[in-house]
Amino acid sequence: MPRNLRELIREMAHDNPTWGEDRIADELKINLGIRISPRTVRKYLNRKHPDRGANQRWATFVRNEAKAIVACDFFISVTLSFRALYVFVAMEIG
Repeated sequence: MPRNLRELIREMAHDNPTWGEDRIADELKINLGIRISPRTVRKYLNRKHPDRGANQRWATFVRNEAKAIVACDFFISVTLSFRALYVFVAMEIG
C-alpha cells in the first residue's frame, strides 16, 4: 500500500476519533474512489482496539443529534368512570 494512503488513513482517524474502520473505508471509496477493505484500514490505524464509536458518550451524541431526535409514546389511561383515553405524546428534544 502506498505510504501516502497509509498516512491519509491515520490522519482521517486522528481528525475524526469517532470514525471506525468501516466509515474511513467508505469515505475513501465515496470521496476519492479508492476501494479498500475496512480490515486493511484497521491494520494501519494507531489504535490498540478497533473503535466502534466507544469514544462518543451519550451526552455527546444527544448534543450532536438533538435537532433530529423526537421521542414518542402512546398509552391508554382509564378514568374514574372507566372511560378509556388514548394518549399520544410527541416531544422534540432539540
